[in-house]
Order: sequence, then C-alpha cells, then structure tokens
Amino acid sequence: MISGIGLATAAAAPPARGAGETRNRIVAVVNSDVITAEDVAQAMAPLYKQFEETASAHERSSKVQEAEQRVVEILVNERLMLQEATAPRTFEIAKGKWATPTPITISGEELADALADVRAQFETEDEFLSVLHEHGMTLEDLKQRYRDQITIQKLVDREVRSRIAVSPSEITAYYERHLDQFQGAEAVRVSNLLIRVGDGVDDRQAKAKAEALRQAIHNGADFAETARRESQGPAAAEGGMIGWVERGRLMPEIEQAVFALAPGQLSPVVRSALGYHVFRLEERRAVQTKPLADVQSQIRDALSQERFQQRYREWIAKLRDRAYITIKTASASAPAS
Repeated sequence: MISGIGLATAAAAPPARGAGETRNRIVAVVNSDVITAEDVAQAMAPLYKQFEETASAHERSSKVQEAEQRVVEILVNERLMLQEATAPRTFEIAKGKWATPTPITISGEELADALADVRAQFETEDEFLSVLHEHGMTLEDLKQRYRDQITIQKLVDREVRSRIAVSPSEITAYYERHLDQFQGAEAVRVSNLLIRVGDGVDDRQAKAKAEALRQAIHNGADFAETARRESQGPAAAEGGMIGWVERGRLMPEIEQAVFALAPGQLSPVVRSALGYHVFRLEERRAVQTKPLADVQSQIRDALSQERFQQRYREWIAKLRDRAYITIKTASASAPAS
C-alpha cells in the first residue's frame, strides 16, 4: 500500500510522454479495473525528482523503469484490496454455511480528518492547492486517494491485523531462546561537579577552581553539598547525582575516567567541551540480562510485526491467485509491447 502522497515533497515532471492517449495507455488489468500510465506516473512523481538529483543520466533510465515496475505491483495490490473492500467475496464458514463480509465504508468525518492533517502541513490554502497542482492532482483526486487509503487500512486491520495474537508463553519462549539480545550494558551510578569555562572565567581559572574543589572533597568536604553550592552542571540541585549511565553513553574522555573508578573514588579533574569536571563513582553494575518484564512489550511488538508481514503476504497472494491480472507493460515510461 502506498502510504501518503508526499505533498510536502516537491514533485518533478515524469519522463517525457506523448499526449493524452499515452497517459491513458493501459499498463495493467486487474479484474474489471485498469491501471494507466498516468496512474503510475502520478505515484512515481516524487521518485522522478529523486532520480533526477541522485542518478547519472546513464543510470536514470534503468532506475526509473525498475521503480515503475515496483509501483505497478503496488498499484495492482491496491486495486485488489479496494475490490475486496467494496465487494467482498462470499466464503464458506462451515459445510453448507456461507458468509459475506460487510463492505468497508468511510465516513465523511474520517475523510475530513485526513484532509485536515495534510492541509496542516501548509501555511496557506494557496500553497496547498499549488502543490496539488504540481502533482497533477485536484482536490477531488486527493479526496479519492485518501478515501482509498483509509479503506485499505480498514480492510487490512480486519483481515490481517485483527487475526494476529501473541500469547504470554510465546513471549517467554522467545525471551529464553534469545537471551543474548537482552544483555544490558555495564553501567555506573555517578555524581558530577562541573565548573564551566566562559562568562568571565577563563580555562586556567576554571581548571584551578575544579582542582581546589576536588582537593577539598578529597580532604573530607561533602561531595553533594559542594556540588549544590559550586557546580554549574544540570544536576547541581540534586547534589551532582547524574544517576545510572551505561557504557557507551558518555563522551569518550569522560567515560574513560569514570569507568576506571572504584565505588566511592573521585576522578581526576576531567576536561570536556563543557568545562572541568570532578566525578565520584557511587556504584557500578556489571553486564546483566534485562528481566522479562522490562522487554516483554518489545518482544510482543516484534513477534506481532513478524506475523503481520507473513500473514499479509499470504493474504495478498490469495487475492492475486483468485484474480485476473494482466500486466501489459512493465512501466509508465516504456512503450506498449
């Protein structure tokens, strides 16, 4: 399914074609519907501009035709889904018992909400209509595009997404099979005192002050009280307490100093782009496996997405197997064979 029409992206003109009869040339037949060269060119509009800017003249023709082939397949699938949504097939639910799904309908409110969302991307109505014109579309074309998209989304939700379930036992089994994916990084809980360079304080003065404060703490001054009083870091009000930080999240010069400390130990004065720091390591935590409770929603989402993709492909394949599909030419820009 094509998601959106890319109105925020300027469109380029499609490859040169003939007059109206070329634009209306049939590219594919899907049951009783046809897909024209103009349908393909309109869907391709943002890509034509991209290829114009990024591909050499030698590469452009082949890239355009490959992309148009993919777009034709997408449009074929869209037509099949729209046909299924508006005129669903009757199917046997039990021996001698048949059922026909309810056709998908779109309310005026749903369509108005979709149009309001896309209009909100533009400062004025004139700008909105101008970009529509650049895409070769009218407001009615846009309404139909969104009507089709909402219809397809509702159909996919009903026929595919609503039939996907992931049980707690499946989540647990996945977690146990993939424990290596849920290893938390080594982490430290650390406090920081920062003296910034600037606002009348030069590098030498900032470093000297940081050194003096470090020495005072080393001699017995309370780190948290000193940080509240002297630090210019964001955690000063909390006594300099940054909290837990995993390895790989700090600036290299800071990480090297902090992860070399033992609990309770002060770092040397450390220079960063912010100024001069003194750190104290409060606690460290070795690499450990994240508990199932922390990752079960992540696992559920991953399994659901995997099953959605598989079921969607199978469902589309069935729609295509039952349909009459003829692709007359591979692209909008190629001549009819």
